[in-house]
Formats: sequence, structure tokens, C-alpha cells
Amino acid sequence: MLPTHLKNLRIIAKYSDVNAEIIQFFEQNDPDFYPPISQRTQLTSFIELTFIHRGFIILFEKEEKIIGLAALCFENPTYQYYLHYIAVSKSQRGLGIGQKLIQAASYYVQQAGGSQLILTSWSSNVKAKHFYNKIGFVIIDILEDDRSPGIHTYIFALDLVDGIITKPIAGMELIMEDQSSLEKVQRDFLGIDKEKSILGVFVHTPEKMQVCDGNFFKYKFFQPFAHRAPTHVLNLTYVHPALELTLDAPVEYVNLLDFCSRYLELGTKNYLVIHESIEKISNKIDYPHLVYLDQTDELVVQEAVQLVLNGQNPMDYAEDFLQLTSKYECDGLLLAVNVLSGMFHFHKMVKGKVMFDPLRDFAIHVASQRLKLHFSVDQLDKVN
Repeated sequence: MLPTHLKNLRIIAKYSDVNAEIIQFFEQNDPDFYPPISQRTQLTSFIELTFIHRGFIILFEKEEKIIGLAALCFENPTYQYYLHYIAVSKSQRGLGIGQKLIQAASYYVQQAGGSQLILTSWSSNVKAKHFYNKIGFVIIDILEDDRSPGIHTYIFALDLVDGIITKPIAGMELIMEDQSSLEKVQRDFLGIDKEKSILGVFVHTPEKMQVCDGNFFKYKFFQPFAHRAPTHVLNLTYVHPALELTLDAPVEYVNLLDFCSRYLELGTKNYLVIHESIEKISNKIDYPHLVYLDQTDELVVQEAVQLVLNGQNPMDYAEDFLQLTSKYECDGLLLAVNVLSGMFHFHKMVKGKVMFDPLRDFAIHVASQRLKLHFSVDQLDKVN
């Protein structure tokens, strides 16, 4: 049951329940998309995809008339928990209906154990980009010239897990001076460039850190401008190292073990942990649905890691790890090797397996939280 603040909503759970009024809503709003959906495929086939990908339609109604509609998929082939479609009638825009549809979709994703909601838009739709940023959606990928020459598809992600980061995130005021600055930070620090591994956005900063055991890294996205004092530091090791930390400003220490635990406690799937050696994981994540490699299969990962460190593309080993995931009869894969982060780009679903990449998902979490902290909730209804 939806929370009381999401009233006026109705769910269409089966394609056979899609009636003429719903199809008419798609037809009336189709010209607002670029290019119109009807120019890419039949509208009825587009609607049916929602249900094929284990989804449903959310209707916002007023006086028994549809004025807003969202289609949510739970198993899109590429982006798990994908908002396949969202639109509001022209006469009803600017009233917060789009926000309520996204809140409803987010609620259902959280109830299903999801941690992110994904949607797409096109680069020339500036109003939509601004609206999504206000809610906390961050651009995680760009499909260049996907709609037409010069018009790109933007992939947005909304982080749905709160409470991991508790301190204010530095740098937002500078980043948000203008939209182009935000996009530059997202492109440069979230690894949007498909030719560049996301691994390139992690930097070792030994000058202000002393590490007694393990490696200590700071994620560059936290401090996009060199003169800003860091307020967050991320431990990328999969053990709990003894640390002596010297920094100019108070920091919040985020350990990926804790982050994984917080993210994965919402779900029910079995994840295979891709790791080099179980001996290195001295404090395994206390989560009943994690499955660890045996010693023979650890050798496969060890060899891959060494070759990647020597310049091999991590993507070359993606298929090997998918096969291991199937071998262990797991529904998902968790990359617990820092050097392999980003090998599945931002895909959350690959060949029916759910991908959990802690560094990638932490980047999205931070960027989304930063946007949420920057914008006032009171401003949301003013842009739609």
C-alpha cells in the first residue's frame, strides 16, 4: 500500500488491463518526446515492454481522468529498476504531479529491495534535466548522438538509500554555479567517457594520510577543486585497517564494508563476491546472501587482476566473472576488487545478473546526495 501522501494513484499490473484511455494518454503526450516514441516503435509495443520487463504502470488521476502516468520496470535488460516512461498532461504541469509519480516509483523500488532508480531523457530537454537534478537524479552516462546528430540520451540515477553520509558535502556551491559546470564535474569525475575506465577517477593521496595497514584512497569526486578542504574520505580496502589520519579539516570516514552492508541489506538476491583471496577479507560483510569464491576460482580473479594492473582492459574478464556467477548459482555479482571497478560501466543488469559495483554505486550515491542537499524541497513543485 502506498503512503498516504501518494494519493490519487492507481496501478495497472497487467498488459491486458491497458485500456483505450491509457493508450490515448500516450498518444496525446507523444509529440513532447524527442523523437516521438511512435516514430521509434508502435506505442502498443512500447507499453507492452513495461510488463515484459516485469513492470507496471502508475496512474495519477483527477476526477477519474488520467493526468499523469509512469511506467516502472523491475528487470530492464540493462538498468535494473528503470522508469520506462513518465509524462504529465500539459494542462497539469508545474503542480508537482511528476514529483509524486517519481516518489511512487521510488517507493516501489525500495519495497522491492532496490537502491537506485534509473531514467533517461534527451540532452535538449533542459527543463527536465533541471527538474531531475532538483530531486537528486545525477547523470551517470551519455549516449552521444543517440536521438539524432547533436541530441544525446542522458542516463539519470537517483540514489534511494539515505543515512550513509551524514556530513554536508563540500563543493556543491562551486559546482552548481552553472549547469555546464555540473555536467563537466559529472563527466570528469563519474567516468561518463566510454573510452575511459571509471578506475581513472580514483586518486591515491599519500601526502596528508598515513596508512598503517592497507591502502587508503580519497575519491576525487568529493573535491573537484583542489583548494577545497576535504570533508569526506573513502576507505577502499576490504579489511578494517588501523589508520592514523592527518587532515586539515574534520572528515567523515566511509568504509566500503559498511556501505555494502547498508546497500545490500535491502535486497534478497544471492551475490557472488568477486575477490582475490578470502584471506584478505578479514572482516567479511555480515550479510546472509553473499557467496564467496573457493580457492580454485580465486586464482582466476588473481590472474585477471594482475593483467589489469599491467594494462589489460577489465572488460576482457567480464564474461569470465558472469560464468562464475552462474556456476555458483547466484543472482548477482559484487565486485570486491578495487582495480576491477567500472568493468560493467553503469549497467545494473547484465545477462540477467544484477551487478553491484561498490565504487561506482558509491559515486552515484555521493553525487545524488549532493544534489539533494543543495536544492530545497520547497522548490520542487516550481519546475516540472
